[in-house]
Amino acid sequence: MHGVALARRAVRESLVLLKNERRVLPLARTGRVLVVGTGMQGRAALHHLASSPGVTTITAADRQVDEARRFAEERGYASRVAWVALDARNRTALGALFANRPDVAIDLLPVPFIGAVARAAVE
Repeated sequence: MHGVALARRAVRESLVLLKNERRVLPLARTGRVLVVGTGMQGRAALHHLASSPGVTTITAADRQVDEARRFAEERGYASRVAWVALDARNRTALGALFANRPDVAIDLLPVPFIGAVARAAVE
């Protein structure tokens, strides 16, 4: 796969769901952000969120959250993040993440989980 086809695939597989239900974007001083998926993109998002003064609470959830936590510890912002081990196939666990009503939810899990995360965000 080359050029345009690869770029299109990357876009399809890198969708981000932002729920701006209470019109908090741009983030105010009380921004609570949930990042679901802590792979390469999730780690980049966490790094930027941790350095944003408008973000007061960051929750990161993933099946392999320990790797992302170590990454954040090496960069000095792990203490700003609440780390949650998550099996995204478990609808109850996924729904529990949204029980705290984050102001913004960023879904960076693989494509097959988009529907489940979206449902949990709006229920």
